[in-house]
Amino acid sequence: MGTFNPEIAAQAMIPKELLGQASSLHFSLHLASDSTEAALSEAAGGELHWAHRLLREETSPGDLTSSLADRNWNEKIFRRCTVSYDAELFTLVPSGFFSAEKASELLSFSSGKSCRRVNHMALPEWDAVMIWEEPMDMATIPDIFPNARLMPSAYLVMKHCSTVIDRNTNTIALLRSGSLVNLFVFKQGMPVLVNAHQIHDDEDILYYASNAAMTLGIDFENCDILLYDRSIDVSLVNLLKHYNRHIKTMFSDSEGEVKAGFISHLHVLCA
Repeated sequence: MGTFNPEIAAQAMIPKELLGQASSLHFSLHLASDSTEAALSEAAGGELHWAHRLLREETSPGDLTSSLADRNWNEKIFRRCTVSYDAELFTLVPSGFFSAEKASELLSFSSGKSCRRVNHMALPEWDAVMIWEEPMDMATIPDIFPNARLMPSAYLVMKHCSTVIDRNTNTIALLRSGSLVNLFVFKQGMPVLVNAHQIHDDEDILYYASNAAMTLGIDFENCDILLYDRSIDVSLVNLLKHYNRHIKTMFSDSEGEVKAGFISHLHVLCA
């Protein structure tokens, strides 16, 4: 843990003029293993007004609750409040087969692991329900943001994919966050595989994506690859280009007047 920097903490404060407009704004927050990103946008969607990303070493020591307490992010109740985080265990279940009472059992069967705090949300775009294991520290979020709607980042990507993929082709979407990559495979426009893997480098991402394609009978060279990342990672793109002709980087941190990461854009569009 690095030394707490008061100057950096001050930069992370929401401007007072925006706090005064809280009743018409959407506050979004993404909590990753290595960083935290907050943003403010119009509640009805569209324009981003403010965004700030903090690396974990720039936050004060302590648990999640004390770290967020250093900000003025919960000083007002915003019209909308959405919080996302990276889930390592998640699955999709067809809506017709889903039962809330069996959500934990379904996720355990899919992952092969015992699951404790299980949550779920509908994905009507896919006629499916996403089930995931919620990290323990998310239990403190309702105390900080009483009106927050919590969801895994994988849910946001699935929502976005429903609007951008070609339903007549095969697509692989990759969401990288720290040492975790979420893998989404769509065959002829329909989801056939969703999971997450711990990774060490770009080669691990290539391995998991190409192996999934081979297992599912997809031509890896000619399928679409959608890359969701904090910024355009030249090394990863260049590596994938050796094996695939159709790579698309989704969003860019440099787009727009407000410098926001892709995850904040996903909150505006999909949360």
